[in-house]
Amino acid sequence: CAMQHIQEPINLLRAAQKLLQRRQQRQDHPALADILDQILAAGESSLERLRACVPEMEESARRPVNINQLLHESLLLLTQALLAAGVIVDWRPTPVLPPVVGIETRLRALFKQLLENAIDAMNQSGIVTRELKVATWADGELVHVLIEDTGPGIPDALSLKIFEPFFSTKHTRSRRHQGMGLTMAQEVVNQHGGLLQFDSSDRQGCRVHLQFLTSARQAHSQDCCAHG
Repeated sequence: CAMQHIQEPINLLRAAQKLLQRRQQRQDHPALADILDQILAAGESSLERLRACVPEMEESARRPVNINQLLHESLLLLTQALLAAGVIVDWRPTPVLPPVVGIETRLRALFKQLLENAIDAMNQSGIVTRELKVATWADGELVHVLIEDTGPGIPDALSLKIFEPFFSTKHTRSRRHQGMGLTMAQEVVNQHGGLLQFDSSDRQGCRVHLQFLTSARQAHSQDCCAHG
């Protein structure tokens, strides 16, 4: 299918990117590394948009998912970026979480986007303490996810504007930072009947709090609707 044809060159680009990193040649060839990063980011963005255009396939892919597993996988995918930025990860999952019914690929992309935002925020000049906290817990019929970073945070005046398409707090023209990340993140959360909140008012950095209904609660809600 079309997505597989796009995925193959993306995998090759990712392999080339890792090769440059392993050989420590990014500093010797900064222009090549930057172009490679932009092409890879553009390809991944196109692939995500293509996936979003196949709603019938995604609807059939809804099933109980393990939020801890998806977060852990997202952290593993970003290991190189975390190491390069010197970020210390404080991973605090609740060992046993009730499942959430959702689209696994969309939720994984959501978590990866939010984690990348946190890394980018801390990977700025002047940020000395670089710590990323990721925690999960259950509270009755809700599963909670907390992602905290020690970056500059989000000004109160921009707390709503950051969700607007093409708005970005990053002062760069890189295609990776084209201002669609949080718009897509909010869309995924809405598709899963969840809640996404940002809070940077009472501490250094930024706190992202997500809430999702457990699969048991979702099933109960559907039964109630079916029976009037």
